[in-house]
Amino acid sequence: MAARTDDAAARRIAEKFAWLGVVFDPAANAAGKSLISRPESRVAVLVVPTDEELMIAQHTLAFLPKHAAKSGMLLGMQQQ
Repeated sequence: MAARTDDAAARRIAEKFAWLGVVFDPAANAAGKSLISRPESRVAVLVVPTDEELMIAQHTLAFLPKHAAKSGMLLGMQQQ
């Protein structure tokens, strides 16, 4: 959904899924719980922790060695 620190964004996103039966629980979100939908919600809404910066770094490191050699570039510097 959204960052846990942004309750207003999480609420707006959950409202977009009301047609699926989502009932957002702002108290559960504020308390840092994993389940942030109300018991009467037809769909469970879960917070899944991620480390997006780490994933971007790992994918970048995996990409560079394969593609730097093909393009003749090494970490942004042209090989001579």
